[in-house]
Amino acid sequence: MNEGFSVAVTLFSYVAGAWIAFKIFDYRKKGKKAEAKDDLLLWPLLLVFAVGGGALLTHMLKSLIGLE
Repeated sequence: MNEGFSVAVTLFSYVAGAWIAFKIFDYRKKGKKAEAKDDLLLWPLLLVFAVGGGALLTHMLKSLIGLE
């Protein structure tokens, strides 16, 4: 049971990080025409928030719950 819950917490954390990255991207591009260089903003945001923020959130939630 703990392993399944641990996987769910991890997936939730990474999805939450990706959601934050997309929200920041949408906020920055609100009302502007989409351009090809927009990918240069989106990919670093995804790397920082989805990977880095997701890992941090995973660690914080698991330690709070007591899984690791």
